[in-house]
Amino acid sequence: MKAAVSIIISNYNYARYLPDAIESALGQQGVDVEVVVVDDASTDESWTTIESYGSSIQAARQRSNAGQAAAVNTGFRLARGDVVHFLDADDWLEPHAAGLVAQAFAERPDAARVQFRLGHVDGNGVSLPGTTPPQHRRMPDGDLRSEILRYPHDVRCPPMSGNAYRRRVLERILPIPEAEYGAVLADLYLLNLTPLYGDVVSLDQVLGRYRVHGGNAHHRTSLDLAALRGLIERNQAGDAHVRRRACELGLDPDAGDGRGQLSVTDLAARLVSLRLDPEGHPRRHDSRASLVSSGIWAAKRRDDAPVWRRAGFAAWFAAAGAAPKPLVERLAQRTFAAR
Repeated sequence: MKAAVSIIISNYNYARYLPDAIESALGQQGVDVEVVVVDDASTDESWTTIESYGSSIQAARQRSNAGQAAAVNTGFRLARGDVVHFLDADDWLEPHAAGLVAQAFAERPDAARVQFRLGHVDGNGVSLPGTTPPQHRRMPDGDLRSEILRYPHDVRCPPMSGNAYRRRVLERILPIPEAEYGAVLADLYLLNLTPLYGDVVSLDQVLGRYRVHGGNAHHRTSLDLAALRGLIERNQAGDAHVRRRACELGLDPDAGDGRGQLSVTDLAARLVSLRLDPEGHPRRHDSRASLVSSGIWAAKRRDDAPVWRRAGFAAWFAAAGAAPKPLVERLAQRTFAAR
């Protein structure tokens, strides 16, 4: 019988965490689940761990370390579920997660993605304060095409493990371009494109655990300029894919005002990168004046945010553009490091 939900676990050198992820996938309640584990040529004991589960899972081992995007593509080729959930090997799901996700898809036939909050745990699995996204921040729900076309990188959503997708939508957008989305942040491709193909459903519950251990792509306790620049490059690639897909679907890629995609988050990252190390900045045509101007404009048109928050965004760009470098470093630390 075809499984209702496929849970695809991508792993690279997370042998110490992998059993928690696999056990959580196998332990889902109230829905038929298949578990696919893709190992990205790990050099630790990961493959021995995977083999120990025998026929209870499907397993694939990539010959070389090709990155997260390749693991996602490989896993999807093996999966057969109508709903597909990509789970990072250092995270895990609550036992009722897949059932609630499947129910949400059944109740919302136009949904392309279902997302939920992830509670934080440390490297040993001990609960930490906080969730991703934070509990006090509302997650958007419904038709998000307008938001994705105007400010794609500002739309609040959890990282990879907090999202599940309708299979027929993934069939239209996969495979992920592996040259552009290599080792990490492949979820950005999925998060940016899926709202163009259907509604996003937000479940305001903690249905998984996000392990904070110092090597996370989305959660860093100090500013990492190299990681920030990797995000900038993937944002640029994502904007191009959104524009192309929007045109294919007959949508206006410039969102009606002619300014196209202007995300506060992306513009802030670019301004920090340019101010702190101009020589290493990846966007050669950026200037301080253009980024400040675009950032203030992007803040003004964030109609999902209250006026006071938009004013705060605009003030941030003015300060980051004019302040001396030491103050910019402090602003960047407060903005881009997890607290």
